[in-house]
Formats: sequence, C-alpha cells, structure tokens
Amino acid sequence: MLLAALAAADGTARGVLTGELADAITRRFDATSPLYIDVTTLRRYQQTGCARLNVLFWQEGVKLPGVAAPRRQTIEFGLNYCADGLPPRSLR
Repeated sequence: MLLAALAAADGTARGVLTGELADAITRRFDATSPLYIDVTTLRRYQQTGCARLNVLFWQEGVKLPGVAAPRRQTIEFGLNYCADGLPPRSLR
C-alpha cells in the first residue's frame, strides 16, 4: 500500500490486510470486518519517489477487554518513505 500511494496521482491507496496475521487479529478481537489499510500522501519530497505518508489501520466491531460494546478501532501513524524502501535523504 505504501508503494501504491507513492505511485498514485492522488497519493492515496486503500486495501485490506490479509493472511495469517490479519486473521489472528480479527479472531483475537472478535471483529466484525476485515482489517483495512488507508495510506495517504501528506507531502512529497524533492527526492524522487519519496514522501511523508499517513498510514491508518482500522477495523469495525472490535471487542476490547473492559469495554462494554464493540467499536471501530484505529491505529494511525506517519512515515517518511521512499519507493526504494529507505527513508528520504532530506525532508525537503
């Protein structure tokens, strides 16, 4: 999704996390939806193929310990990333 967002004209990419890890997370929290990923480009750097990305993982119907009702749960973070997998040499 990171590479897709870097390559997209609008700087966004969306998808669903699949595989054993996604299945384990969904089972652990008895969630009612797949684990979604939304990546948006906050800023493109001068270095070709590099940007500041916002990564959002979210899932509906997550049951947390000590919380009465299931709810949408999110994890969000920023990342400086380049298409070669390395961080940018400069933040300009």
